[in-house]
Amino acid sequence: MSEKFAYNHKHNRQATIVDKVVKTAKKCWNSPSRLEEESRSITCNISTRTQVKNVAIFFPSLGIGGGERVVRFLVDLFQDMGINPIILTNVPIHNLQNAPSLPKTVKSFVLPDSETMQCDNYRSRASAIYDVLVDNNVDAFIFAHWYIKTLAYDALIAKGLGISTHLYIQSSFPLLFLDDDLPPRRCDIPFSYRLFDTVICLSEMDKLFWEQFNDNVRVTYNPLTIAPALRIPSKLDGHTVIWPARLNADKCPERVIPIMQKLAERVPDAKLIMVGPVEDGYRLTFLQLAEKYGVRDRIELVGSQQEESMEKWYRQADAFLLTSKREGWSLALGEALAMGVPAVIYDLPYLTLARCKAVTSIPQGDSIAAANALARLLIDKPLAHRMASIGLNFISSIASYDHKAFWKSCLEIDADEIEDTTSNARETSIELSRLMWRELFESFWSHSEHNTETIRKQQETIFDLKEDLANAHAIHQQEIQRLTEWYEKSKSLKIGRALTKIPRAIKASLKTKKNRS
Repeated sequence: MSEKFAYNHKHNRQATIVDKVVKTAKKCWNSPSRLEEESRSITCNISTRTQVKNVAIFFPSLGIGGGERVVRFLVDLFQDMGINPIILTNVPIHNLQNAPSLPKTVKSFVLPDSETMQCDNYRSRASAIYDVLVDNNVDAFIFAHWYIKTLAYDALIAKGLGISTHLYIQSSFPLLFLDDDLPPRRCDIPFSYRLFDTVICLSEMDKLFWEQFNDNVRVTYNPLTIAPALRIPSKLDGHTVIWPARLNADKCPERVIPIMQKLAERVPDAKLIMVGPVEDGYRLTFLQLAEKYGVRDRIELVGSQQEESMEKWYRQADAFLLTSKREGWSLALGEALAMGVPAVIYDLPYLTLARCKAVTSIPQGDSIAAANALARLLIDKPLAHRMASIGLNFISSIASYDHKAFWKSCLEIDADEIEDTTSNARETSIELSRLMWRELFESFWSHSEHNTETIRKQQETIFDLKEDLANAHAIHQQEIQRLTEWYEKSKSLKIGRALTKIPRAIKASLKTKKNRS
């Protein structure tokens, strides 16, 4: 085949696939549930690849978060499996501060940003994805981010080329209903998940939910970022609590303040170290709040840290605290257990790691119970060491999980089925169903409560403004009355009235005569 013919063939095929996807995007941009029917003319019913050599992985930005660390793990894993990973992002990787670099052998491409994309300019992103997939002979496409607005259309480009598509959901499904960044229309997104060859999630409860939208849902474990067998555990000889996460609303960092208030009553020298990135504006707000409630001196914000330096922070800790309302896996909890640090968390019953008996689960928002649980671990050192040992044994079983076999079973059509090692202690389907519906309804309730609270605060603001306006009006009227009284009593007014007495009398007389006539 000549180079000119190959070039024309590629671009003619690109025009056909991209045109169809762009046309579909314009029809379904705000209603993903229509996608399955509208996309039948684009997708291949089954992937044409039986052996996978090149895998594309999309994640919006490879910073230092948990999802990004999982993507880097997949890069190393695939290379170890003899598979060539190719990274696609919205943001240039080298622009991200403190972010670990990818191996030099890994290609990366920056796509037109999915977050600012609209259906009218989606063609630029569609064409860019097509070129990357074709030019790099991609056999499988993994989407490691699950609710970007272009998700389904990006997948359709791959499906049109006969490339298998896999959706890796690293969060729990309630986030779809809780995240303030998600507009209501995105609750329609799961209906497009049927387009994917595989949906991969992190818990049996999530599997039960996603199976309503895709027939091939699999459960996996996220990687451990600290291997328990190779590390020196914490000594557990002090009164320090660690809270490692980015200081952001979704991690609920403010919840540590009432916990530390109560903990100080039981353990006067208790200290909390918060390890993770924090914006300057939020740092100031948080510290002011801590100062207000008298725990500023008990909390240290150490900021963003390199991944390799996290072990030293865990070695300083005697207990781990997690205050999130939702987590998909919690790499930080896994790190704590691997470092022999017993944990106290607000209840996340679906988490695989929360099944460990070294993890004390407290009802969401119960700061007194959380403080008491931390106090027991800080004071009762034999208990803390027993819990640490249990955690190390538990996390060692997680560390033996065969990630290579799992991904081989997902990516290669002819791969032998492997035993589902995540199902070893699986709850009954009835228990899972109850848990799933409880989480769903609690998500709706939580979001409704948030919206109700927002409306209440707005109503209070309006009431206060009306009250301020009424007070200002009253003060204004009083000032007018005061000035009027002062003016009427003033000498200048009396002199003026004396000087105008005769003209005013003449004017009144003329007016009287005019009325009589």
